[in-house]
Amino acid sequence: MFSIVGNSGCQVELVESNDQAFVRKSTTNQSYFSRLKKQAQKQSAFIENNNRKDIYVPRIIHEDFQDRQRQFFDMEFCRSIDCLSYLQTSSIKEIEEFFKIVISVIDRNISHSEMKDFNREAFLEKYSDVKSNIKKQNIDLDFSRINTIFNTVKVQKIPVGKCHGDLTLSNILVQSSEKRICLIDFLDSFIETPLQDIVKLRQDTKYFWTLNLHQGANLDLTKIKMILKYLDKKVESHYARHNFYKKYYQSFQIMNLLRVLQYCKDKNLQNFVVRHIKVLEKEV
Repeated sequence: MFSIVGNSGCQVELVESNDQAFVRKSTTNQSYFSRLKKQAQKQSAFIENNNRKDIYVPRIIHEDFQDRQRQFFDMEFCRSIDCLSYLQTSSIKEIEEFFKIVISVIDRNISHSEMKDFNREAFLEKYSDVKSNIKKQNIDLDFSRINTIFNTVKVQKIPVGKCHGDLTLSNILVQSSEKRICLIDFLDSFIETPLQDIVKLRQDTKYFWTLNLHQGANLDLTKIKMILKYLDKKVESHYARHNFYKKYYQSFQIMNLLRVLQYCKDKNLQNFVVRHIKVLEKEV
């Protein structure tokens, strides 16, 4: 058994039983039980509506949301390679194909969403919780400018309906022989909008966040960063035509980085995130 504990408090285990491997995602945090169930439901819903051969999502094979001590769901083990390792050895054509597949996931969710008024109340409620968590850690961040930005943002239409919820490159695996990507670790969101997925994708293409998870790995950092910068320009260009993106991207990215910051224990990472938040504040 191989296990990983994420920032949310969930535990992910690679389990072998009867010569078969599967992945178990579980939590003993009772306040997280409902969220874990929503994540399983989101993953199942994507599978049910997915008819693409170039996109694969592990099938959920068992779940237990009745136990009051520990709840979990089991899913197929996706034999694949991590996204960065794949990109590092890919040709330009392969990188372009990868980009098209990932972007198509977001575009499809946009097309299946309904344009609704931005829920500023839900946004501010989430901000209040995150800000409280950050203040408990005594992180050096002045919230005054962020308070002004979030409290004065105008209510306009955004797509609401479907999103992966945590579409970072660490949650996109590649099965190169099948020429498809594998999406894992779906996450429920305080606002279910594809804008969240654009923000999470750019968390990596612009800020190189997943590189922090590959310390010590055999990666050519200079090459990977060049590829990510190239992809980031394509993401930015692709979504710049949408009014909801132009209006809300900076605010949602600030919120996203704040949510990342609340889990940062390393001082260098804290400073890294705070620095980029301050840059975004000036762009709004």
